[in-house]
Amino acid sequence: GQYVEFSFLHETLHRTDRVLLCSDGLCAYHTEQSIASLAGGGDLRTATRALIAEACRGGGRGNITCVLVEI
Repeated sequence: GQYVEFSFLHETLHRTDRVLLCSDGLCAYHTEQSIASLAGGGDLRTATRALIAEACRGGGRGNITCVLVEI
């Protein structure tokens, strides 16, 4: 059967912090450092597109999903 695995992190958020919700199709093709760098740069749309583009360049073919929000 299918299952869903979640990772949870409890942190205090501050103004301008960003939170990324993504599928394994995105995080499987990035290091934590590259995610932090790409998610933290530019406006939200540009950062989201960069995350997806880099995952595709890294070999991702499907289920590359991400939502990036700024507090």
